[in-house]
Amino acid sequence: MTVVESARAAFERCGIFQSSPGPLVVAVSGGVDSMVLLSVAVDLLGSELVVAASFDHQLRAESAGDLAMVGVYAAKLGCRFESGRGDVAAAVAAGGGSVEQVARRMRYEWLADVARARGAAVVVVGHHADDQAETVLFNLLRGGGLAAAGGMAETSTVPGAEDVSLLRPLLSVRRDDLVAFAAVHGVPFCDDASNQSLDFTRNRIRHEALPLLSELMERDVVPALIRHAEIARADEAFLESLAERELERLRRDAPEDAVEGSLALMVVGLRELDLALRARVALRWLAACGVPDVSRRDVLAVDEVAMATDRPAKVNVKAGLCVRRRAGMLFIAPQKSGDRSC
Repeated sequence: MTVVESARAAFERCGIFQSSPGPLVVAVSGGVDSMVLLSVAVDLLGSELVVAASFDHQLRAESAGDLAMVGVYAAKLGCRFESGRGDVAAAVAAGGGSVEQVARRMRYEWLADVARARGAAVVVVGHHADDQAETVLFNLLRGGGLAAAGGMAETSTVPGAEDVSLLRPLLSVRRDDLVAFAAVHGVPFCDDASNQSLDFTRNRIRHEALPLLSELMERDVVPALIRHAEIARADEAFLESLAERELERLRRDAPEDAVEGSLALMVVGLRELDLALRARVALRWLAACGVPDVSRRDVLAVDEVAMATDRPAKVNVKAGLCVRRRAGMLFIAPQKSGDRSC
């Protein structure tokens, strides 16, 4: 499919043409992917329904010029333009996390604010097929499991803003096709020099790992990684639906000494499941009971308690909470002195 056809199909799957979500907020950095996306969105929806939103992280001397270029192009297209700025370096220095983490968090928080202010239900971003391949390979190397192997979903929610949808309509489009589209249709864009730096892991995957893998396999590996991600997402969705069903089947009222508002799990039924499904049920259960940042380590520690016939019968998790096994039930309770920590 062409760039426009791919974007139209994604808009249709998201229901943008069938519903009235208000204006569409297009996140525009000035790169070829987001600039082409802005052009295509205006072509498909009309300029009155598109808001170009550009956030300056203030990490490069050229960033102010990139933002100005986006503003000029948005005016040419006749769509509204929103700009924002954030001092990412200062936030990192204050202990907010890595540059990439802080920049992403600040950008998405601002995009969600723009969407709410404009009455938009959807933010669209320009991630493309080559980005997806990089993400999948990166996640595989980190051992992220099936969900991570699925890469980026076409539709999700803006991180930290469950009330705003996030759409990636170009995930099936190669970057070379976006560059060609820009050349044919006169779409301006800028190249971020930091994307060429080998100081960042993702850039090394893009410029070194993927070309080397393609050379070794004697073919372009990006389509194979994209196909792998599609299969992984379908399998992940199926397993998650099974886990949700099993959680509903196994949930019970918690005892009086459990954390208020939490649920218990029936141990016998849980033991009947394979580890892959038990782990997913445990993960969902812990999150539903208010345990934050549940890790694989937490899940396996809880599984050990569930599968044991004697000890351990309890294990600490996060936030001062503990998982206990008693009378054939798993439940969440406040930690006590001497509880084994996972």
